[in-house]
Amino acid sequence: MKRIKKFQDLLKKNRWESCIISRPLDLLYLTGVKVSEGTLYITCDEALLFVDNRYAEMCANKVEIACENKENFDAIMAEKDLSAIYFDSVHTSVQNLHELLKSFNEKKTRFYPIENPLEPLRALKDKSEILRLKTAAKIASNGFLHILSSLEVGVTEKELAKRFEIFCLENGADKLSFEPIIAFGKNSSMPHYRPQNVRLQKNTHILVDVGCVYENYCSDMTRVIFYGKPHHKIVTLHSMVQKAQSLALDMCKAGQSTKSIDQEVRNFFRLYQVDEYFLHSLGHGIGLDIHEEPFLKQNIKNDTLLKSSMAITIEPGLYIPNVGGIRIENSILITKT
Repeated sequence: MKRIKKFQDLLKKNRWESCIISRPLDLLYLTGVKVSEGTLYITCDEALLFVDNRYAEMCANKVEIACENKENFDAIMAEKDLSAIYFDSVHTSVQNLHELLKSFNEKKTRFYPIENPLEPLRALKDKSEILRLKTAAKIASNGFLHILSSLEVGVTEKELAKRFEIFCLENGADKLSFEPIIAFGKNSSMPHYRPQNVRLQKNTHILVDVGCVYENYCSDMTRVIFYGKPHHKIVTLHSMVQKAQSLALDMCKAGQSTKSIDQEVRNFFRLYQVDEYFLHSLGHGIGLDIHEEPFLKQNIKNDTLLKSSMAITIEPGLYIPNVGGIRIENSILITKT
């Protein structure tokens, strides 16, 4: 109920008369229940959750706000005297928008799009969320150590990915937060590579990007392992990426611009004339979603200032075709200090 109240305060602040929320992750955040489909109608002083029969009993028992069957949506909305309804422009499909418009076709209600209306709230983690993020990170970190103990000539990328998944599931994770990226040697030059039946050989490097979900919250980490003596170019790239990450981490403080941190890393890589090999943003928020606000990238439309209790990743990387790639990723919590 506390999160519903915070969102209602946000409605008041922005003068949004009413809002429709249907994204499952946002419904989970606001109500505490996990549904594949539902609609939340919310105003500054009212909140009503609509679900179908699959979730009726669960929501009646667990949700602190009023719940209704989704079949009653049109009839209940017909009684509302609404001049404006705001909706999530990013996660509302064209079909769902048409259905909403049809529900109000006899009224003069206007619909206004908002990009990710819940993101300002979800970006700031409370104590329970931080605890879950830390637990997810610990499970994934231990899973990474498990991978290290499994390294041997002949093991495949797919086998290591499967061993990581089994370890996490056996040690408290609900599921993985994404398909593991385990890349041997030259394969690591592709940032979102998918494991294949490629066998490990001596004197190569391994890029491992893994994460898991604990009580709905995600973890995300990337490490590079030297298995034997890798190519000298890879050792040089690794040193550059380490320095770049250290530079970024030193800048991660409340009040710092996310865009400026990304830009500082790009400037650093430019000094060594390798900036063309940095192929993605510097980092992203992490929580119920593996990628959420704030995003640390130079070309973002709306720059964000870091705030205390934001959880973000810092993951600089360099990728050279036919040579290989390096990415080092840590998840961090911004605090008052």
